[in-house]
Amino acid sequence: MAVHIHTAETRAWILKLGIDASELVYHRGEPYLWCVCTACEPEPEPDPYAPACSRCGGGRKMLVRLDWLIDPEFSKARAAEARRMARADKRTIRRRDSARARAFLAEFPGLARDLRTQDKICKQSARDLISSGRLTRKQIRLIRKIGRQARAKAAENAERIAIRKAEGLPVRNFQAIPEGRQTIVGKIISMRAEDAYYGHRRVVKMLVEDDCGFRVWGSKPRAISGADRGDRVRFTATIERKDSRFGFFSYPNKAEVIESARLSAGSNLTLWSVAADGTESASPIIRRPRDRSASA
Repeated sequence: MAVHIHTAETRAWILKLGIDASELVYHRGEPYLWCVCTACEPEPEPDPYAPACSRCGGGRKMLVRLDWLIDPEFSKARAAEARRMARADKRTIRRRDSARARAFLAEFPGLARDLRTQDKICKQSARDLISSGRLTRKQIRLIRKIGRQARAKAAENAERIAIRKAEGLPVRNFQAIPEGRQTIVGKIISMRAEDAYYGHRRVVKMLVEDDCGFRVWGSKPRAISGADRGDRVRFTATIERKDSRFGFFSYPNKAEVIESARLSAGSNLTLWSVAADGTESASPIIRRPRDRSASA
């Protein structure tokens, strides 16, 4: 059993309160005294069906610091001073960790630039560097690889922006792909059939490049089931962003084909005919949209 030597201040408090020194309980070097819980004291008998007291847990007694019994204002001042010292210690530790991280980054030129890449692995590695002051060789190689890929994407985005500006197409910042319910207008890049999550059937997925530069992947709407690669389509769907220029769309509706690559200018169907003398002649077949008002 640990024996605590009372300080002169504690002995003065014991004499002032008129308590027995054996009743004191020390916790982290501070003297405490068992007192009746102020929240349960007015009740003559505890209610067995009532929830337990948040202060004493239903025991009707609680530990109170001795200095709080003597002078509550002095105890509050000591607690405020302790909090201030804790904040000062945290600032000191933060400055020390930052200096240690800067010293480590100075040994690897370009690593700080790669750590600023908007990637969850780079963010976690930066936190590891602050806490431990170093990174492993595998972490450094992975961060440099992510940085190279991010710079290649940025160069590709800049080139695509320049091309779209030259063509007069709208340009959107690739770092701000819209989320939520949006109208997508773009070209089908690729399609693929996959197994559905429910039932023994297959669904067709398609990759669409919007006119604003980003790409989305999702299920092909039934209304444009006849659309092929290269066709321009328009539909409304819910977009979920994955990274700066790629996302997924779901719940598409109001889908329509704006322009078919097979029937665009220079790609009309051709009808070949053979005359009696054996000569062949070609005549293009131009498909025009059906006039629904006349049929109605």
